[in-house]
Amino acid sequence: MKFYVGDYTRLGGPGVCECELAEGELRLVQTADTLIEDPTYLILSGDGKTLFATSSSSSDGEEGGSVATFDVSDGGLRLTSMHSTAGGSACHLTLSPDERFLYVANYNDGKLTVFPVAEGKIGRRIQLIQHEGHGPNPDRQECAHVHFVQFHPEDGRLYAVDLGLDAVMIYRQDEATGLLTLEERVDVPAGMGPRHLVFRNDMMYVAHELGGAVSVFRASAGGWQLEQTLSTMPEGGGSEGAVAAIRVLGDRLYVSNRENDDIAEFEIRMGGSLVLERNIPTFGNFPRDFIPLHDGLILAANQNSGDIRLIKAAPLNPPRKQTFYLGMKAILGGRELELDVLEAAVCELCDPLPLPGAVCICPAKE
Repeated sequence: MKFYVGDYTRLGGPGVCECELAEGELRLVQTADTLIEDPTYLILSGDGKTLFATSSSSSDGEEGGSVATFDVSDGGLRLTSMHSTAGGSACHLTLSPDERFLYVANYNDGKLTVFPVAEGKIGRRIQLIQHEGHGPNPDRQECAHVHFVQFHPEDGRLYAVDLGLDAVMIYRQDEATGLLTLEERVDVPAGMGPRHLVFRNDMMYVAHELGGAVSVFRASAGGWQLEQTLSTMPEGGGSEGAVAAIRVLGDRLYVSNRENDDIAEFEIRMGGSLVLERNIPTFGNFPRDFIPLHDGLILAANQNSGDIRLIKAAPLNPPRKQTFYLGMKAILGGRELELDVLEAAVCELCDPLPLPGAVCICPAKE
């Protein structure tokens, strides 16, 4: 399996690099031919030939971050274009469904930038949207902070998650020009600081960085309706700044808790509600991103310990009965047995891959 990693160059990382999981080992294959600073998010084109990256590097003679493309079509990793976002701290990006336009979230100053894309290269920006407002947290929500952008697979609109505004801003895209028009705002519980989201059927799951929680929204004729908000920690209290990435695979939802060094695993129940099943350790420090794979495998990028790890999380089946059984054993004096069984359910499968400042993982196309 081939995958790409972005890391903080300011922490000693090599920037954009290609890695692989082969023969039971994690390996660094190559680094990009050009060093760009702090590539914190990566995505691939549909054909797998172009890698798009955010960067804190300036370009076009302007201050602020930028976006770049790398040609990976023939096994290389070559920089082919780079343009300024005119925003501070470009942190996330997504392509339009037809891949003719690129949309970039800029965290520091709450801007959303639009670029044309042609033949695997980015053109100069065509739209710059400034979010306005603030939230109740004076230290983290003093202004708008756009953290995530993604198109809904069914309604075709662009969803921009703003940590500073406690809101998901929904834009209608002009398919011909790529330009955006604000159409709807979905507010989350105040002070939660939403970071990322995922869609599944008629549900939207929003991960909150400041609240250490995830909210469940259902689509309805009147817009998105909040149905549930629950902690990503078993004791019910996530710390500020803990939550990072959110992923869905089948009937499981996963959220990384950076400050607890684990990944919360939720069961998605019939109807879309969530139940926290367990917290899976990542065997490193500050898991920024992760990719759930088949058969309980998880690739995790631990930023502060500077590594990529392959984790095996054995299924809890059925989770409720197993938890009750282990609890009874503990009461009867079998606490050592309980710990042994639980620890055996999660393990590392190989040596970690050292990558200083690892912050994002992008699987290659199969």
